[in-house]
Amino acid sequence: MNPLKTVTALAMAGCLSALAACGASSSGSDGGSSAGGDKVIGVMTLLQSNPAISETLSGIKQKAKEEGYEVKVIDANFDTQKQVTAIQTLINQRVDVIMNISGDNSVMAGAFLKAEKAKIPVISLDGGATVPGIRVNYDLPEEDLGSDLANAFFDKLEAMSPGANATIIEQVLPEATPCRRREIGIEKVLKQHPEVKVVEYHISANNPTPDAFTYSSQYLASHPETVGVVSCWDDPALGAVKAAEKAGRTPDDFIVVGYNGQANALDELRKGEGKTVFAATAGFATVSTGVDAVDVATKLFAGDDVPDSLSYPTAIIDFDNVPAEGQNQLPEWAVKK
Repeated sequence: MNPLKTVTALAMAGCLSALAACGASSSGSDGGSSAGGDKVIGVMTLLQSNPAISETLSGIKQKAKEEGYEVKVIDANFDTQKQVTAIQTLINQRVDVIMNISGDNSVMAGAFLKAEKAKIPVISLDGGATVPGIRVNYDLPEEDLGSDLANAFFDKLEAMSPGANATIIEQVLPEATPCRRREIGIEKVLKQHPEVKVVEYHISANNPTPDAFTYSSQYLASHPETVGVVSCWDDPALGAVKAAEKAGRTPDDFIVVGYNGQANALDELRKGEGKTVFAATAGFATVSTGVDAVDVATKLFAGDDVPDSLSYPTAIIDFDNVPAEGQNQLPEWAVKK
């Protein structure tokens, strides 16, 4: 069993325990009318269709509804300029707090400073290193977790005894901040294995699974020495899984690992060892972190002290610790009432 790697989470009441056009309109709004009054949370998402981002957003909406807050959402759809425009739009709308989910902090630094000048606190979740203008930065240690994932891959590969001339496919999406940071950690480990040839495949952000299936099918047909795939994202990783299995590859000669710990990846692991070439995913708390971010916003509204930096709980999830059917997060990451 891979040891659970848990990053220390926020120690305050109500916290983790308890790869659309911006500036024009919001892509979603949920709200209530109870104790929260007229507080509005403005959220910028890097790509709302990404399962990890959508799960984090669902946690924000869930807790905001309980508090009686309205939520306005703008999706940047992987567009750098739209990330900046979205923050400016939320400032113009005079929201009470801005939350960034997975957008690049460094890209939006100027916009965050404008928010600070407008006295609108910014809470950033998985946006990279903090920058001026951010009030609270949730750090997801993407590089370290990427290295952990790559090490898990090579541990499993060694058990396969792949022999000489082994090739692996690294699925990359450098224009997306989370994947770019993950790839740094993955590639640190890849460099420690010069005996393995690495071929890069650039993920299609808007069509990740089918495109990865097509590429992997074609590549495997002409490169039988390929023994596995390391990916910064579960969706294209699962495309590679389908291609490998269609090509007749088995867990004895091919392995795939992904990143996000999303529901479809967990379902694949639940098939059991020996029944799928998918071997592990790097997971992190999503829903409960979204809930936690709203708890932090509530404290900010009240003028309470909160830390400048908080962390996500993380783990490498494989056959030994995959959550039970119907659970999309490890039990210790669940939102507790």
